[in-house]
Amino acid sequence: MSYCAEERETLIRMDELDDFWIVETNVRTMLTKLKKLTVLEIIDEEVEDGRVIAGTYRLPSNAISIGNGRAKREYSEEERKVMSERAKANFHS
Repeated sequence: MSYCAEERETLIRMDELDDFWIVETNVRTMLTKLKKLTVLEIIDEEVEDGRVIAGTYRLPSNAISIGNGRAKREYSEEERKVMSERAKANFHS
């Protein structure tokens, strides 16, 4: 019972008192990323044909960082050109 695109989602909850995250997901890329993190506990996993298609995980609070408080910088076309030329010059030196 694989999930179609409309059904796939990731829910992240922070337990501030106990200082951990609970992540519930059935998104393939998120499952792959979670497997690379330090998981304190696998609460539940749904397996189909030998592969995990959904899971609920408990992670330490420092395992996930959401945002850094800064807006993404937008560069003008001229700034991009200057940065590109600088990168090319550094690459060839």
